[in-house]
Amino acid sequence: MMIKKERTMPFVWVALIWFFVAGSVCYFFAPSDVPLWLVMSWFLLIWALCLVDFLSMTVSFSKFLALKTDRIWQEPRQLLEAIFWGTLKLVCLGLFGMVLIKGRSIPTVGLLAGFGTLVVVPLVGGFWWSFKEFIHA
Repeated sequence: MMIKKERTMPFVWVALIWFFVAGSVCYFFAPSDVPLWLVMSWFLLIWALCLVDFLSMTVSFSKFLALKTDRIWQEPRQLLEAIFWGTLKLVCLGLFGMVLIKGRSIPTVGLLAGFGTLVVVPLVGGFWWSFKEFIHA
């Protein structure tokens, strides 16, 4: 079970567009008492963490479904890849929790713009993907 490039491109484009939109929001609405580089760096860090989380979730689901349906569970390489991507997903969830619990000094604009990636990319990318799929069906 392979992840096809043409099916993932709407999500990639939405992630890039969201980077520029949310980065602009951070730039224009950053508080004056907080350095702009701090707001933008937290936004970039959380945005990248969200994208790694999406990638690890997608690949781990793909690998685990391939293990279950394709009867390739005899190959240890496939099993190790599935375990790696699943573990990376759990690490991302742990980092999300750590940022939310311990990150009281994170600028709110950067935090909301970064975590907005978790909502905007799957929602808008999913609409775009389904529109493309229904047009070609």
